Amino acid sequence: MTKAIPSRQDSVAVAGVSRELWSFGFDAVAIVSSSLEEVALNSRAEKLVQALTPQVPDPERKFLTFLRKRGIFTHVPSFDNEIQYEDRWLLINIIQAEEGSFVVVIKDLSETRALETQLVALKAANNELNEIIELSADGLVSLDHTGMILRMNKAYEKIVGIKAEDYLGKPAKLIQERGHLPDLVSKYVLRDLKPKNIFVKLKDKEVLLTGRPVFNEEGALIRVVANIRDLTELNHLKNTLKDYHELTHRYETEIQRLRAREFETEIVGHSVATQRSLELAIQASMVDSTALICGETGTGKELFAKTIHKLSKRANGPFIAINCSALPETLLESEIFGYEHGAFTGAHKEGKIGLFEAAQGGTLFLDEISEIPPAMQVKLLRVIQDKKLRRLGSHQEKDIDIRIIAASNKDLKEHIRSGRFREDLYYRLNVIKIVIPLLRDRKEDIPLLAAHFLEKFNKKFSRQKKLTQQTLSMLVAYDWPGNVRELENVIERFVVLSDDIFLDSGVMAGEVGVERMLGADRAGLRHLLESAEKEILLNCYRECGSTRKMAQKLNISQATIVRKMKKHKAGRSERTPGEKKKDLDEKPISFFKYRGDEA
Repeated sequence: MTKAIPSRQDSVAVAGVSRELWSFGFDAVAIVSSSLEEVALNSRAEKLVQALTPQVPDPERKFLTFLRKRGIFTHVPSFDNEIQYEDRWLLINIIQAEEGSFVVVIKDLSETRALETQLVALKAANNELNEIIELSADGLVSLDHTGMILRMNKAYEKIVGIKAEDYLGKPAKLIQERGHLPDLVSKYVLRDLKPKNIFVKLKDKEVLLTGRPVFNEEGALIRVVANIRDLTELNHLKNTLKDYHELTHRYETEIQRLRAREFETEIVGHSVATQRSLELAIQASMVDSTALICGETGTGKELFAKTIHKLSKRANGPFIAINCSALPETLLESEIFGYEHGAFTGAHKEGKIGLFEAAQGGTLFLDEISEIPPAMQVKLLRVIQDKKLRRLGSHQEKDIDIRIIAASNKDLKEHIRSGRFREDLYYRLNVIKIVIPLLRDRKEDIPLLAAHFLEKFNKKFSRQKKLTQQTLSMLVAYDWPGNVRELENVIERFVVLSDDIFLDSGVMAGEVGVERMLGADRAGLRHLLESAEKEILLNCYRECGSTRKMAQKLNISQATIVRKMKKHKAGRSERTPGEKKKDLDEKPISFFKYRGDEA
């Protein structure tokens, strides 16, 4: 401390400061000599100065120097001078005392300033919270632990149809008693001390009431916050979104059907059975589930698998096909799963990827799945379930992203009963099942298929062959145990072996079953042909509904459609007088006209 005034008590008396203020006052008081060189501090001032600069040897001198530099002693008396000293705010009052000395009264405002700052921040936060509460689309109301309403926002007033001023400070049950709400969520929260949600009907609106309890640090209930939300608009949006999803699904289905038309030249046929199978293939292409295609040999199972692949989101990925009966059991596993270097004798030095890896991002088609040996079935099941595989000779598993389509010409359920096929693998494969109809069960497709294959091989071999109506009759009458593949082979043989422009029955000599057809009664053949023609017309009429659309679909004139329907007495009520008149003027054209060529 600086050189002190001779006696603190004397200095106090000289300065005119009462001993009570000096010793017991709540303020820090300092008496400074007129020369500003000597200072006396009461106990509070000493503590304050020490607290301000605890590491300084002479804190009083430093504090006095600070005050002098600020010019506080220039104009005396000096009141309410707020200054910042170190990290604190101080209020300095100076008055002239006896003997020319000064009495300096110091008040520490730091805590007050901190409280003011907190108060300002609290007010700002409270205002912000008020804005948020009032801007909320949900109605909000807060209650105390007895159920008295403390606060209510405007949204609550609007949804319920009440005024906050009529209910603030009153029990919430009045809202229900006066018929504004059929039920209150707050009563359940007050009873059970747990969150609660309830749905109620409010006039023509559906509303959700949500209540949450608020507890203090001791676990006692202090508040209940209730929320009311009008679900009418939300439900409307939900229903609208559902309608959009359904509409989008219909559009996607129609787009897939339009895309499927690109493959109609590959999957040929207008019969109900063929169209049903094609529709299933289109639906299967929209998802990534495994599919099982069943049908006899030659029905076109791989063609349907390719159609599913080309119409799916994996169309840009590879399509890998393997005939499971074409490889011996010793090679099948390495071909499907691949192997690492040194996995077995004769393995390539670099190893080899399997068909699963080769089909990454695309589709793997497993034909004749019934021929996979039991040990392989277990591994195949695991790959389908886990989407992971392990090469032969490897200890690491790899993730795979493929779609599996299997096919079988055998009855897999019979194989399950005899223990040759795993039941769990069957159900993994049989998520989507597509059954390909036999050719003998859809004979109305035979003329279309024959025309399609004839055009294909005419183009391939640079020929201009045509089918006679007699040959078409024989094709329709035959049972085709080899299905579409047998028909395709027969047409190719016709085109290659026939020297005439028209492919007649003579070319078919030696074919299986041809002797039976050649010996058949001409009237019987004619009857078979007419029956097939009538069935085609009836099926097409059921699908199209008008002769104009039928003519477009069958690629013949509308007048011919009308004439043939009149001949078979089919769909007479649908024909208009204009169609009947046009029928009389129509020049007869063969029903088996295909893309401009008369059969």
